[in-house]
Amino acid sequence: MKKSLLILVLAGMFAVSGKAQIADGTVLTENIVFTDLEGNEHDLFAYLDEGKTVIFDLFAEWCGPCWNYHNTGTGHPNGGALKTVWEDYGPDGTDEVVVFAIETDASTSEDLMYGGAGTNGWDWVTNTPYPMANANIGNIFEQAYYPFIVRICPNRQVFELGQQSATGVMSDVGDCLAASGNTNPAILSYD
Repeated sequence: MKKSLLILVLAGMFAVSGKAQIADGTVLTENIVFTDLEGNEHDLFAYLDEGKTVIFDLFAEWCGPCWNYHNTGTGHPNGGALKTVWEDYGPDGTDEVVVFAIETDASTSEDLMYGGAGTNGWDWVTNTPYPMANANIGNIFEQAYYPFIVRICPNRQVFELGQQSATGVMSDVGDCLAASGNTNPAILSYD
């Protein structure tokens, strides 16, 4: 009886911990269209078709590590590695990267992102130069934890970035496959 119970408990632990995020290099086949907090609609595939790399910071309003990464990255006077990426490589910089912060906890209301009477009162919106949204898209990336930072290359391959400095993020952005010449076939997987 004790062995059966132990096996059942261990099986349950592996089932819960066995959920993994989307595999690096997976090709995104489903477009993501969402509206940011300012009412602007964003079409992921449209940005990718323009040759831009898209960075998604998938976070939860109540998440301490999310808040720390949002505010304490290197290279930006107000903190935040992704702020540096946006300002240097976004539309007002080299215009090669688009950054979005998306609150993906379905139980979080939009007003909590402004520092409302939530669990901690953190204001995610003020001093964030890139678009933010409250959209339940984490399941598309098989998001298993917060924060979940991903880069989506123009060829629609998805890679986890993790909590990197702006330099680290841009180093990984440079790893995206890029077209060159007149003929550009690409093999994305081989079995």
